[in-house]
Amino acid sequence: MRQRKHYEMYKSRRPLMTCIIAISSFAIMGPLTNKTTVRADAITVKNTILPSSNESSENNAASLSESHKTMTATDSSGKNASSENSEKFANNNQAQAMPDINTVPKDYNPTDTSTDSNFDSHKTINVTDSSDQKANSESSKGLANNEKTQSIIGVNSEPQDSIPATKPMSSNNDNSDLDMNTSDQSISQLANQRSSTYLSDDMDSTWNTRDLGGYTTADGSGTIKYDKLIRSDRLSDLTDGDLKYLQSKNIQEVIDFRTPKQIKKNTDRQIPCAIEKYYSVLGQKSNSDGRGDEGMYDQKMSFSQPAIESYRSFFQDLLTNKGAILFHCTSGKDRTGIATVLILTALGVSKQTIYQDYLLSNYYYQESFNETDNVVEKSWLDEYYQQVEKKDGNLLAYIKDVLGVTDNQISHLKDMYLDPVPALGVDVRALNQDGKNITPVGGIKVNYPNGKYIGRTYQTGPVKIPGYTYTATTQDSSSNSGILTSFPSVIKYQYSVNKETANVIYIDDVTGKTLSTKNLSGKYGTTDLYRTGNTIAGYEEKGYKLVSDDYPSEGLEYNEDG
Repeated sequence: MRQRKHYEMYKSRRPLMTCIIAISSFAIMGPLTNKTTVRADAITVKNTILPSSNESSENNAASLSESHKTMTATDSSGKNASSENSEKFANNNQAQAMPDINTVPKDYNPTDTSTDSNFDSHKTINVTDSSDQKANSESSKGLANNEKTQSIIGVNSEPQDSIPATKPMSSNNDNSDLDMNTSDQSISQLANQRSSTYLSDDMDSTWNTRDLGGYTTADGSGTIKYDKLIRSDRLSDLTDGDLKYLQSKNIQEVIDFRTPKQIKKNTDRQIPCAIEKYYSVLGQKSNSDGRGDEGMYDQKMSFSQPAIESYRSFFQDLLTNKGAILFHCTSGKDRTGIATVLILTALGVSKQTIYQDYLLSNYYYQESFNETDNVVEKSWLDEYYQQVEKKDGNLLAYIKDVLGVTDNQISHLKDMYLDPVPALGVDVRALNQDGKNITPVGGIKVNYPNGKYIGRTYQTGPVKIPGYTYTATTQDSSSNSGILTSFPSVIKYQYSVNKETANVIYIDDVTGKTLSTKNLSGKYGTTDLYRTGNTIAGYEEKGYKLVSDDYPSEGLEYNEDG
């Protein structure tokens, strides 16, 4: 209930001073507190003034009664308000709950060269030449030629990427793509940083077994999960310890890209609980001498029917696999190398990273073999890309058009094999004309339909702020919707302050007649300098007596929208 100030007078023909004195001689009839809350656009302060008893007011005096006259303060809607408890605008935009981040990828910094590379113990495996003579038998590994029923996909052809002899680092540093770094130094640095993914370090019989986990996509949106995609050379010499180690990786499928002849000659030892599948990339009836060279990369591993069928089946296995999948050939560098190129491309890894991973085979073999004719060369992979790009434009198009992997399946592969990378999100700000932050408490809501991760989308928009009108986004602002990146997006909404109005009305409380109106206006958030004291004093000089004044003593604050 709005409380009023009350003054009472008695009618007298005495001089005005007597009336003024009479005001002070009467007790105040009500509390002097002021609880007016004004709506800045429609304030009505009704100051009711009694007419004086002097000669200039005798006509009006006849109509006055002896009863108390009341001056009331109301807004234009007739509602009571309180200046002492006037509320600032209340923000009802609550901050959106951010999605939980369930998986955070392991750190990987491709520029950090602090990790030392140690290959202290040279491991030697059996290398067979075309006449089945054994070489480099410093530490002979027994072959376990277990006969298995093999389902083999392929047609004709056979060059075998046999285990090479020496692998001196290639001196071919020509980069076919701008800014691609495939120098020996960059490969060495990558090997140092990915030492934990070189699984052969924990095994006795393989030389090129590697976990692809930790590679980050080109757009930074994901990191390949660890213990999901494992490339390797042949598994025919696995020790019992090696089998136990690989079993601990939850390997559920083993994909063998070798020819039937190679499989028969060096049959894999079977990893417990893993299903073995055989896809002969070079065909079922190959009789080559098993030398991997650039000749394998010109059509044979791209557009030959055995290669298409094998890599198509490989992708189908990737889509249905529930655990880790290990894929290999003989030395794990050519057919396995291309399989790795394909899956890394589908997952969105950069071409430079793909080349570097391909050339890592050189690094891992360099201290163990002395021949150079089987080393992988950058030019070989160049040739493969060129063959694909001549017909399909790029490798991703080849994966879709030739291997038949759909966009939805590629998205599913990313969901299966990538850990999303958390994004910093979107910073949304509301600014007035002076650049002052007027963002509501709790912030402006941003929607992240697929989670707050790099590469996912976001959506937001300007909100209504009491006392302000949205005008535009600033020139340096990000858009209302877009893709999250590794950098925070900043959206700035420009608002103009509203002009508010108020009316102060002086009313004769007895007759209800409006004596005068003062129209006020000002910007939202400011306080008007107008005060009622001088106007009231003027009416009192004419014989009126103040009944009630609810105009804020410290001035009207424009604090309501509208």
